[in-house]
This record gives sequence, C-alpha cells and structure tokens, in this order.
Amino acid sequence: MTRLLARLLRRSIPPALSHGNALDIHTDGDACFEALWADLDAAGQSIWMETYILDPDAIGLETLARLRAAAARGCEVILVYDAVGSGSLGERHLEALHAAGARVHAFNPLLRNPLRRAHAHDHGQAPRPWLFRDHRKLTLIDGRIGWLGGRNIGEHYAGERLGCPGAFRDTQVRVRGPAVADLAMAFQETLDELHAAQPPLPPTSPPAGTASVEVLRGNGLRDRRELQVRIRQAVLAARESVLITTPYPLLSRRLLRTLRRRVADGIEVRMLIPEHSDVYAVDLARTRLIRQLVRQGVRVYRYRRPMHTKTLVVDDAFALVGSFNLDIWGSAHNLEIGLAIHDTGAAARLAADFRADLTDALSDPPPPSPLPRRALEWLAQRALRIGLLHATRPGREGAGN
Repeated sequence: MTRLLARLLRRSIPPALSHGNALDIHTDGDACFEALWADLDAAGQSIWMETYILDPDAIGLETLARLRAAAARGCEVILVYDAVGSGSLGERHLEALHAAGARVHAFNPLLRNPLRRAHAHDHGQAPRPWLFRDHRKLTLIDGRIGWLGGRNIGEHYAGERLGCPGAFRDTQVRVRGPAVADLAMAFQETLDELHAAQPPLPPTSPPAGTASVEVLRGNGLRDRRELQVRIRQAVLAARESVLITTPYPLLSRRLLRTLRRRVADGIEVRMLIPEHSDVYAVDLARTRLIRQLVRQGVRVYRYRRPMHTKTLVVDDAFALVGSFNLDIWGSAHNLEIGLAIHDTGAAARLAADFRADLTDALSDPPPPSPLPRRALEWLAQRALRIGLLHATRPGREGAGN
C-alpha cells in the first residue's frame, strides 16, 4: 500500500475500496470503440449502457445495431441516454432496438408527457429540475466487464479511421473484477432516478488483476458528492505533483482554494485544458479563471487539438478517470461517475499520457483580451454563476458534455 493510499483511506468515504481489478486504459478512439463493440458482440446475458450523448451517426448507429443484435439473441439490454445530450436521437433510430426487446429510457426529457407527469405526481414523485442531466458514460457487460470515462458515443469521440480527423482526445477505462459490481450499483441508481424497474445486481466477479479502485458517484439532485470529496482529498494528500486534465475548467471556489494552498506548499500543480472547447460561452467564462490560476502559480497548458479528457493524477500513484469535468455545473446538476485508481502502474501510465499531451500544448498564458472581449468574459462568467445559483437556490431540488 502506498503512503498516498494510506493517507486517503484515513478519510474513508463509501463505497469501500475494491481489490483485485484489471484495468485497460484506452486513449485511441478507434481502438476504444472496436474493443467495446467486441465486448458487446460477446455478451451472453446482459448489456447495461448509459451515455450523455448518443449521436445517430456512423458510430452511434453501429453501436445501436450491436445492441439490437445482442437483444435479438436473448441478452437483457437496457439503454439510458440523456434527452438533452442526445437531442438528435429520434424514435426512428430506436425502433429496431425496441422491437428486439430492449428497454430504452430517455433521461429527463424537456417535453414531458402530461399523462406521465400526472402519474408521477399521483405516486409522490416530484418532477425533475430541467437541468438535472445524466452525464455518465457507463457500459456493463454480463456483470463482468465495465467501461467508463469521458467518451460519448459518436464520430467525434472515435478516431480518424472510424470518425473524423478532428476527433476529441479522450480517455476510457475497461474494468474487470469485483469493482464491476459497484458500477452496477451506480447504474441501478440511474434507473431509480427514472423510476424504472430494477434488474437484479450481478454477482461479484472474482479477482482479475491487482489494481485497487473505488467507484465514485456524483448526483447533483441528491447532493451526493463522492467524486468532489475524493478529488479534494487526493489533492490535499499530494506530496509531489497534481496533474489535472479537464475540457471545461470552471472549478469550484473550494477546489481553487485547495490548489492555491498546494502551490504555496511547493506542490507542482499542472492543468491541461483545450485551447478552444466546443462550448463558446465556457471559453469566455473561463478566461478570467485561467489568468487567476496562472497568477497563483498553477501551470496551465492549452491543448491545440479538440480535447474531452477528464483525469486527475497525484504523485504518479493515484488517478481518477470518469465523466466529471471538475466544474461547478456538473457538481450542481449532473449524474456523474468516476473511478479512483490506487495503482502505481495505471497512474504512471496516465501521468505519461498527460506529459505526452503537453508536447502538443501551448504553455504561455493567454494574451490580454481587448476591452470588448473582457466585457463578454465578465458577462459570461456572471451569467453562468447566476444561472447556477438560480437553479440551486433554497426551495429548488437542484443542488458541458
């Protein structure tokens, strides 16, 4: 057991640490989808999948075709997609999957069926806030294999062979071992939010490797913050370095204070963000924050290609991979999932990936903005924060892609 792991476990949070897991880290989009599809084709009992974005493009339709084939051969197939993130997905794309016997759920549609709303009200089920989204990317196969990370299902998350030359840089983890049972519990939580029928949990898998991991969940509606707590604890436990990759660096004030404190302690803190994200309002709002981080001693790098990775590496001994962007929006509104990895081999691999990505990144601070843009940056920052406060003010249920 590493000293970092021992320090973290003194601040234990549920669920318990799971030992004996095998981890395969995928950063190549083409290889990731090909390996996922192979697992779907080999499924003999069940496939549970949830995703924020499922695009009806070549990647999405191929994935749906493999789910349909699994359902047709008798597998239990449950698909959950976010109704906003997968806004381009229509019923016509899902007809064959329904016909094969799969269960398909749209998470929190904006245009709700009035009859369903009345039924929910009659059964004591409060309507969900509009901003409550399922941001998880999770697939479980036969209760033995789990996939999670930042990668949605679509061409932009593949590579040049399967998608497009400008595809996102992303990270996904394939898990085998006892931790898959904890991932299944997270999927059941999603079904519970849908008030959907719960399939029985699969039996716990036997050990398949040597990695110790924690499955961490975030649920903005229920104020469940395992991810946020463990991230802050890991940063506080660092003795050498903290490496953060996030596409939307709208960090909470609490995490900002923690990073500032660690820099003052002499810890190397580096953050990799995209030079331009796919959300223009976030790019405007983040500019003031980036300059603040640089002034405080955080070394911020801007990746010159599209990037969607969400990882944290501490002392090359602990890592976290998942769907959570480390942003205030995800904390307040989303269902999120993450894997805390207490394994020096996997952590060192992710640290090496981070350092390799720096070779294609700009290290100089962003140039000063002209006055009109500075005004837009201020307005964007205020608008996002006001919207967040409005959605989470007392009396409401509420607490990128």
